[in-house]
Order: sequence, then structure tokens, then C-alpha cells
Amino acid sequence: MFTTLLVDIGQVLVGLNYDRFVDRLAAHSPLSRAEIQNYFESSPEIRSYETGVLSTQDFVRHFSSKLRIESTGGFFEELWSSLFAPGHISEQFFEVLKTHYRMVALSNTNELHFKYLLQHSPLVSRLDDYILSYQVGCMKPDRRIYEIALEKTGFRPDCVLYVDDLPRNVQSARELGIRSILFENETQLLKELRSLNQPV
Repeated sequence: MFTTLLVDIGQVLVGLNYDRFVDRLAAHSPLSRAEIQNYFESSPEIRSYETGVLSTQDFVRHFSSKLRIESTGGFFEELWSSLFAPGHISEQFFEVLKTHYRMVALSNTNELHFKYLLQHSPLVSRLDDYILSYQVGCMKPDRRIYEIALEKTGFRPDCVLYVDDLPRNVQSARELGIRSILFENETQLLKELRSLNQPV
């Protein structure tokens, strides 16, 4: 019986709207939409920020300089967090899961995004624990972050069930013996849990 759910945040508990995010950046930057999207997808600074190598202050300075956008006050934080959209798990279903499992986030994220989600996402703020890339210094699908998750939760792999929307992340977890579900939507997750004879 699985007693802990390791849950990805992005595209599971909260949605991610990349098109809207790039549109918002383009509205405040002289760069073209294609240039912004290319930078966002390939920037080593974003990876450095999400693994804790760059501080928030250094990241904001670099990102705003590169895109030539304002970084004063709360403007940058609001713009940076415009990536988020409604999630794919309802609050009602989340409450059901909470009654049966210890709910632990396992997510690639950064300090600004996590701070925003704690304030604005009732699901993220109610999780029991967090393993976050910027805090532990590595990112999925690096197997080290899954090992850290097992160490932090204190459970053997066969007591933990992992839920993520990306096949490469699910595969890495499975290679460590962690039973994993490739997330599509709430209905599919419910069916998967029932097929494993798990309480829901």
C-alpha cells in the first residue's frame, strides 16, 4: 500500500500557460516574441536559477537586462508569475487525496515561483512537504533528486507513488523502483489509483 504521493506541481497541481507568458513578456520587451521564446527555452541562467546556483537578485538582474524589461518593485515578480494557470486537479479531489496520503511536492521550480504559489495556490500551500530543485541543487530527471525525495520522506521506494506529467521524469523515478503514474488529468489519475487498489 502506498502511503505517500510525490506530486509534480507544474501541469498537475497548477497549470502552465507558456503562450500567455511569452505574450506578456513581449508586451514589455523590445525583443521579438520568437527571441523571447528562444531565450526562455534555452537560457542557462534559468536552469541555474532553478537549481539554486543563481540567487533571485542575480536572476532578476540578468533576465530583465537580457529582455530589457523593468525590474523595479513588484512588477517583475508579477510578470514572472504570469506563467501560471488553473490546475488540473480540483480542490475537492485534492482534499480526498489528503485524507489518504502524505502529499509531498517534487518539482523543478525557483524561489520566486514557489513564493508566489504558496500565496496563491491553495493546493500547493496545503502540501505536507516539498522537495524543490532550487533548494536541493538538482532537477528532474536527474536521479539524485528522486534519491533526495526518498531520503527526506523516509520511505522505501515501494511505499511511495509518484505522479508527473513528463515521461522522462516518470522513467527516471521508475528506474529507482518508484511506482509512477504519467499524469494526464484528474479522471485518469483516479482510475490509475483504483487500478492499484489504492484508497480514493
